[in-house]
Amino acid sequence: MLPMKYIQSACAKCHFASDVPGAPKLARGRALFEETGCIGCHKLKGVGGVIGPELEGVGARRSPEWLSKHFRVPAEVTPGSAMPPVKVSEDDVDALTLYMLSLTDERLNAYLVSMKMLPGPEAGQRLFLEKGCIGCHSLGGQGGKVGPALEGIATRHDASWIAAHFRNPPAVTPGTLMPKFDFSEVQIRALTEFLLTKTEPGVVGFLKLPALLTPIERGKAVFKKFGCIGCHGRDALGGVPNPNAKTKQQVPGLKFVSEGYNKAELRKRILGGQKEINKLDLKGPQPPLYMPGWAGKISDGELADLVEYLMSLLPKEEKTEF
Repeated sequence: MLPMKYIQSACAKCHFASDVPGAPKLARGRALFEETGCIGCHKLKGVGGVIGPELEGVGARRSPEWLSKHFRVPAEVTPGSAMPPVKVSEDDVDALTLYMLSLTDERLNAYLVSMKMLPGPEAGQRLFLEKGCIGCHSLGGQGGKVGPALEGIATRHDASWIAAHFRNPPAVTPGTLMPKFDFSEVQIRALTEFLLTKTEPGVVGFLKLPALLTPIERGKAVFKKFGCIGCHGRDALGGVPNPNAKTKQQVPGLKFVSEGYNKAELRKRILGGQKEINKLDLKGPQPPLYMPGWAGKISDGELADLVEYLMSLLPKEEKTEF
């Protein structure tokens, strides 16, 4: 049985972690998972990095005590771990632990599945923003131009076409640049219902785009979405310990990235990563921390916005003059 302070984790069996007003700690744990960049190293529901173990079902494999200690001092629980301690308050450690306990991958019986509440347009709007759709598609004149504008899509396609396109875009639209995402059927339903509200060209309805209006602002959201913060630190300023070092060095911040890369080179590095690492300590083990490649995981629109954000980090007054 779960201790009472972790009981809110059970709500996630039927609800999105952020959708239960009576489970604020569960919502806080989900937010912290994103804010601390866990997805950059760990895969969840088919999305994320591969440096650390996959987190699907971790709540059924680990105890609350193990998870809590792992957040505080990872190397004591898993010797040789590249994961740095999560620098948050004790309450936030409890919230992260609670969220991990919710990831049980438990299969509900047929009755509960049939009774499970499907999300509506509001949930679809949140997914639309979280998944970076606005990086490639526009609504109300705001957003990217890689894909078609979505104003009035409900007048051009019915629900079955939209849902099928989310499941497998190339099968519905041959030659499309849109990658195949691992959306669940619940997410597909939510996104479809959201787009069905866009019945008139130029009408945005309740869609709000604060902090997602410019490529740089959207790129900052992409940096957060893909967990880059987990290695490169908040606002890309570094500060994360680097085990591939003789002394106490850190994963580099990205403030000066525009002085070392042009946009094409930066795109190539993001897509390809850097798995071949020259060990600084030749007598030490193979470094566990490396830059993964994001090809096939990040859309063209998201990549363009991310590059714009990273290139903007160095203030003009600090640029090196030659």
